[in-house]
Amino acid sequence: MDIFTDFETRSEVDLMDVGLANYAEHESTLPLMLAYGIRRKQKQWILDLDAMAATPAMRPACPDDFLALVDNAEVIFHAHNAAFEIMIYEFICRRRWGWPDIPVSRWRCTMAKASAANMPKQLARLVKRLALGGDVQKDERGKFLIQALSVPTKCQKTAKKRRKDKDGNDVFKMVLTKAGKEVKR
Repeated sequence: MDIFTDFETRSEVDLMDVGLANYAEHESTLPLMLAYGIRRKQKQWILDLDAMAATPAMRPACPDDFLALVDNAEVIFHAHNAAFEIMIYEFICRRRWGWPDIPVSRWRCTMAKASAANMPKQLARLVKRLALGGDVQKDERGKFLIQALSVPTKCQKTAKKRRKDKDGNDVFKMVLTKAGKEVKR
């Protein structure tokens, strides 16, 4: 069975400044949510990890439905730029929270597959190049939504204000919706 995954995270450090390993290991880095779904099916799940880990000291338990997937050796986990999902899962979910191991051999990277096929690595360009339409197109608001929740802020008050956009919409709920669409691919 193929499961498509997508973590959204936040941290006091900037991923581009410190690199993936340092970002994933940093004590302030937290997954906001994990979206995952079964290939070519409408069934999908979204874990609101932000609510599950209200403080860094809390250790959310691995949900039973996700645990069943991790325990099933025939399940393969896919992600676009899987190195990010692997590192977040390994350094936070497994090491910090005690979730079970997912061996690297059970991960597949759609960005690497695209690159090997001489296709664009950037997800939005890849989807456009493959002429996938409808719900499969990358949500153009995604960049705004992720920046609103994930870009480092110096003040927790500012971070909390960022949960609403200029029209008062809950940005976090919009991120959950965006992530759900991405794992449907």
